[in-house]
Amino acid sequence: MFPSDEWLETLNFYLIVASGGRLTLDDFSDEVLHAAWLEHPGTTMKDMDATAEKLVLEFQAKQQDTEAKSFSPIGESEELINGPVSVPMLGVSGDV
Repeated sequence: MFPSDEWLETLNFYLIVASGGRLTLDDFSDEVLHAAWLEHPGTTMKDMDATAEKLVLEFQAKQQDTEAKSFSPIGESEELINGPVSVPMLGVSGDV
């Protein structure tokens, strides 16, 4: 059994709102949508808002994880600076 068209259309609206217009149903696989429907099959605001928020957060987490991996080539490690970072400011001398 799969979610109804009405459920999907309603979720699409909530996804658009929750993501600030960046995500729609097209950004999620059928498996992810089916799992979301099984978790929150209702169409009340409470159900849909919770479902959309969860999907948006999971999407953003996956995006960040993918971006973090793409910046660091395999086999290389990044060194982190421990201590203050110099930030140049206009009109202020570097002696401050």
